[in-house]
Amino acid sequence: MFEFLTNYVLSALYFFKENQLALYFFAFSMAFLEALPVIGTFMPGTILLLLFGLFSAKGYASLGVMITLSVVGSVIGEIIAYYVGKYGRKFFKEHNRLLKLSHLHTGEVFFAKHGGKSLLFGRFIGPIRPVIAMVAGATQMPLQRFMYWNILGAIVWASIYITIGSIFANNIELIDKIVSEVSAVVLLLIALVLGIYFYRRKRAEIMKD
Repeated sequence: MFEFLTNYVLSALYFFKENQLALYFFAFSMAFLEALPVIGTFMPGTILLLLFGLFSAKGYASLGVMITLSVVGSVIGEIIAYYVGKYGRKFFKEHNRLLKLSHLHTGEVFFAKHGGKSLLFGRFIGPIRPVIAMVAGATQMPLQRFMYWNILGAIVWASIYITIGSIFANNIELIDKIVSEVSAVVLLLIALVLGIYFYRRKRAEIMKD
């Protein structure tokens, strides 16, 4: 199952197998765009990083280069987001579908709780990731401190996901076998939970009558 999906993805991106420089440019560009305000909301950053690891495991690219380019692209994108937050807060309006003020407030609450570490933790939280660098800029976080957490966060973020993608690709047959065996157990548990739920619901309706 997973091997079929992987082969399908690799076939769809066959171009990158024959054009390594294009793949490197793609990795940098996607990490950069994923870090930008608004645009990053629509980017499947985690999935792309996993694919970059898969490409590396298949020999399409160097693992180290893919991680490095993803880190550099992400750092540059976050710097832009920082300055958008620092000088562009006025563009956030509650009625704005993309630059919603409530999204910025959510990031501010998270930032107030975790401080500079938010730039590290926020990369792994979907709703927070697109706004946390802007919040750092909006709250006038010193640039030097921002850069420290920005670079550290990008390194951890890219290294973890790309490496996981690489490990997954190298062990895909084993993973597929494990998933196949576990699937039956999972389906049984789901059926059991649903059965209990409907039983209790029916019993509550009878007692109510």
